[in-house]
Amino acid sequence: MILLEKSTSLSPNIHSPVTTSVAHETPMNTAGEVWWSIVESTLLRWKQDPSLLDEEGMENPSRDTIDRAILLASNLLTTRQRPPTNIVSNANGGIVFERHQGATYESIEIDEGKEPEHCFIHSGKMVFRKTFTMTE
Repeated sequence: MILLEKSTSLSPNIHSPVTTSVAHETPMNTAGEVWWSIVESTLLRWKQDPSLLDEEGMENPSRDTIDRAILLASNLLTTRQRPPTNIVSNANGGIVFERHQGATYESIEIDEGKEPEHCFIHSGKMVFRKTFTMTE
């Protein structure tokens, strides 16, 4: 089991349905359903068929990076963190969970060989950027 060592909550608990691009813009009743959709409809598909991410000039996430993202998503679900509104791969073979809400932008970036990084921006200003440790 992956445990996160962090000093603050990533974001407040969810109390109402969320619309997420990951879930094909379908309202979800619980954060757990959204997290499961992220794992099932995105991360597991990427792991089974990496060509889904093929784009010139971009490195696809490795199976290890995808596995780390699945474990992180599972841990964030277990700790009742709000799900992202989007999940994307980055140009360096990483995976980014993004959350946009009004003037707030949050991201958790998982890159090969690095600890995940949590970034929080409000009204165009960086509030914080922190790495956190994933341990088994």
